[in-house]
Amino acid sequence: AANDLYAFYLPVYAHSIGHSATTIGMIMGTYALAGFLIRFALPALLRRLRADQVMFAFLLIAASAYVLLPLAQQPVLLMALSFVAGLGLGCAQPVLMMLSYEKSPAGRTGEVTGLRVTANNVARVVVPLLSGALGAALGTAPVFWLNAINLAAVSYLSRK
Repeated sequence: AANDLYAFYLPVYAHSIGHSATTIGMIMGTYALAGFLIRFALPALLRRLRADQVMFAFLLIAASAYVLLPLAQQPVLLMALSFVAGLGLGCAQPVLMMLSYEKSPAGRTGEVTGLRVTANNVARVVVPLLSGALGAALGTAPVFWLNAINLAAVSYLSRK
């Protein structure tokens, strides 16, 4: 859901502060680039740290970027924060898939994977609906901040 919210709300926010479509595309491109690059660094990270430590740290990194995104207005700063958010979220998905596989009881990997996919799909329906209502009522900043709280909470839960 964090990826989907970024893809929708970052352009809305950037347009609201006067950035062109080209600038918005460049900002969003840094997010995608970070998500791509972190996948190459992931094996080295996982050799040094446990998967739960990587999840904890990178979700907090993404949450920090989401807190600051609606406070930034300059394109370079938005690009930097987008890159940081992309690193955090680009790392989280493959590590979560790995952890769910590793933590599955013997012979029940399919069930765990199904539950993970179901939870993701529910979040992809519920979170945009709630975020849309919140954004319509209060603007884009609270949506970013609520997402940051969600990422921080998931980060905390990943340590358990």
